Amino acid sequence: MNQTFSPIVTFFALANLALAVDVSKCTNATLRYISGGLNATIDSHTPGMLPDDGVAIGIEDGAIYNINGTLHMFPTEMHSGWVATRVVHWTAPADDRTNWTFVGGITDYGHGKCGIDDHHAEHWSGAPQWNDLDENWYLTVVGYNMNCDKNGRSASGGDGRILLYKSTTPGYKEGIGGPYVIDIEGEGLLPRPTSLEEFNENAFEDWGVPEGLDPFDPDEPFPERIIENGICSFAPVYKSALANDPDDRLYTVYGTGWDIGAAYSDDGVRGSWYRKNKDGNHLPIGDWGDGGPENPQVTLTSSGIYVMWWAANLLQVEHGLAFAWSKDGVNWEDATGDGVHTGSAGYMLEVAPYPYQALRTPLGLVEHTDKPNFFTLFYTAFDSRPTKPDDIGGYASLFQTEFELVLTMEDE
Repeated sequence: MNQTFSPIVTFFALANLALAVDVSKCTNATLRYISGGLNATIDSHTPGMLPDDGVAIGIEDGAIYNINGTLHMFPTEMHSGWVATRVVHWTAPADDRTNWTFVGGITDYGHGKCGIDDHHAEHWSGAPQWNDLDENWYLTVVGYNMNCDKNGRSASGGDGRILLYKSTTPGYKEGIGGPYVIDIEGEGLLPRPTSLEEFNENAFEDWGVPEGLDPFDPDEPFPERIIENGICSFAPVYKSALANDPDDRLYTVYGTGWDIGAAYSDDGVRGSWYRKNKDGNHLPIGDWGDGGPENPQVTLTSSGIYVMWWAANLLQVEHGLAFAWSKDGVNWEDATGDGVHTGSAGYMLEVAPYPYQALRTPLGLVEHTDKPNFFTLFYTAFDSRPTKPDDIGGYASLFQTEFELVLTMEDE
């Protein structure tokens, strides 16, 4: 069986393993709102945050870790709208989760050029990844190309790929803050597939190539072959509880074209990574019809139950946070008992009472080490707190909400 409780999985000291339940008897799981979500924890007035000047639009996505009593947050900083973004680093004491300090930039600012296929025009979704194989921190970052089509939806060129950086500071506690340098092939791109078979399996490729186009044709024009269906997030890695999984197998969940899929590696963070297919489906967890999912992440709780949470873009203003749970970290359920959905068919959780329930992107669900099954959800939301889709936009700040994990067991 896998090493279920691992620093890779939890990034916090589990308070009492005796509190783990018999997960085989769990029939449902949910998060119960306790408090919070009304006022921003970090906003444009916080030292280190960008000013709300009509150009900068705050922070979103990323990940949060609890390392030896210190929270480390890695959001994307949007100093000029959605272009030229960078990943930054903030810290806070784990016992005072509202007192955040800006540390500095982790990546450089995006710097792409028209017609240059280097995936460095925008840097998003930074997630440090501890690699047991060489006992070093790595950083996965989503890199986009420059979009020079003025008729496009946004400045993003799409074709998201995973850039890989390596921390130059050794050690679990010290190394998470970097500095980080590009790791693979001088470009940071994990190796691209060289055959159609590899293309169908490799987790880091752009799986959104339009039908009829050859992804390996070097003459395929750029940027016409590029669509906004590449990788848009890559979550912190974790290990499953499947008895037949290799001990070193790592899993992640990823976003691609506002769908959710899963991938695994048996060779550490640097891969190779492969899609975790389910009945031939490369996106086994959710798709656009499930609310437009984005930025999924997984947390293994001290109860032994895995929880997954993400932003359902089509529903976030009215409902907030999308949520699912799993007994093994691979097969997921929601309230319906037949897989993962959002909206009226499944789980959408309000992160605060109306009219404050809107959520932009979740960053971390951090368990209290002195209070098992109680969590702080860190997320971004627009300062305008929109209540209908037409009002979405503006400056995004950091908010936090306290939740309790509530489990329903067979004998209850």
